[in-house]
Order: sequence, then C-alpha cells, then structure tokens
Amino acid sequence: MLDLNLNGIESYPIADALTMRDVSYFFSTGNSLTNVKDGYRDQDVLNKPFTLEQLSNILSRSLLRLPS
Repeated sequence: MLDLNLNGIESYPIADALTMRDVSYFFSTGNSLTNVKDGYRDQDVLNKPFTLEQLSNILSRSLLRLPS
C-alpha cells in the first residue's frame, strides 16, 4: 500500500520501482481519484478513511495479482 502523497512527496517513483520488480501494490489517498496521474490509473486505489472490510478486499485483490 502506497500513500499517494506523503506530506507533499508523491509515491510514483516507488510505484515505478515496484512495477519494475513485478511487485503488486495499490495506492491509498484521502484526495480525489482524479489526482491519480495518467499511467497509474489502472492501479487500485483505497480511499481514506477506509474500513477494515475495504482494506481486506483490496489486499485480497492484490494478492491474486502476485506473480507466480
């Protein structure tokens, strides 16, 4: 889970590094989904505040995408 914006620092470079290593991830943000940059909009986004059920669902989907 990558927070999309940590005190003004965006996590896109980390997302790129994870993608290069075939590591599954998703974004978490309290901002609007329209703030997700082009090229990253196919990633799952967990909006804050979120429930335990929402977190569980997105984690389950991410685990299904792990490389074999």
